[in-house]
Formats: sequence, C-alpha cells, structure tokens
Amino acid sequence: MFIEIGGMLEKRIGDRAFQALKNNAHIEAIFIEHGRSSDLFEHKQFGYFGEATILSIIIQAQHKEKIFQKLYKLCELDTAHNGIIYINKPVATISMDKTTD
Repeated sequence: MFIEIGGMLEKRIGDRAFQALKNNAHIEAIFIEHGRSSDLFEHKQFGYFGEATILSIIIQAQHKEKIFQKLYKLCELDTAHNGIIYINKPVATISMDKTTD
C-alpha cells in the first residue's frame, strides 16, 4: 500500500529536502513545485510573500515513520517556522513508470 508524505515548506528548505531525499531507496516517487505563500514563513522575500515549495513523496506505508522523521529533521521544523509536513491517507490507486532520464 502506498501513502503520500507532503509538505508546504520555505523554498530553500524544500529544495534541500528534495535533494537529500530524491535518491532514497524507500521513496517510490518525489515531486516538487514552487510558488509563493503569505502566511506560513518567517522570511518573506517579496514583502508580504515568501517563496514556497510544495513537496509530495510517495512511499510504501511501512516506511512512513522513517521518511517522515527524516523529512522533519531536514526541514528543521523543531527549531524554525519553515512550513508544515503531513502524512496523508493511503493512495487508492497509483500508476508509475519507473523510467529514468
């Protein structure tokens, strides 16, 4: 069974987490998107807005705690307001082509 771990993070933190996790053997797929947010982050590069990363990680359910804790530490969420992360409900269906670039 697959689940999603996701987060909305400060851009530099999300980018660092993506780079650290993208080759993890327990991760089936990892996606990153960028945007702006007005309410989650302490550091705002654009007046009222800060750059944001939306991170989605698809994993086998048995690895969720290990990957979640790793992401929590990478994002320094225990010491700074760098965003939020969550574990979603199991993915009902998924289709992935494991081709590489």
